[in-house]
Amino acid sequence: MNNIYKPFLTKIEEVNWETPDTKTFKLKFIDPEVSEKFNFRAGQFGEYSAFGEGETTFCIASSPTRKDYIECCFRIIAR
Repeated sequence: MNNIYKPFLTKIEEVNWETPDTKTFKLKFIDPEVSEKFNFRAGQFGEYSAFGEGETTFCIASSPTRKDYIECCFRIIAR
């Protein structure tokens, strides 16, 4: 049985600024097997963790038909 809480490690391949406060990260899976088997449906979300910084949820912005990477958008908010 798969552990739904097991993290999938990715590296940031590209960052695009969409607006002055919003950027899109293109995340590539480090493990090629995970990259091939990772499936999701439109509207699903995940949790992004940056070691030593914290966690936040995100919606996957890329198409479920792309297998090599996922894209997600983040907006800067005032603290």
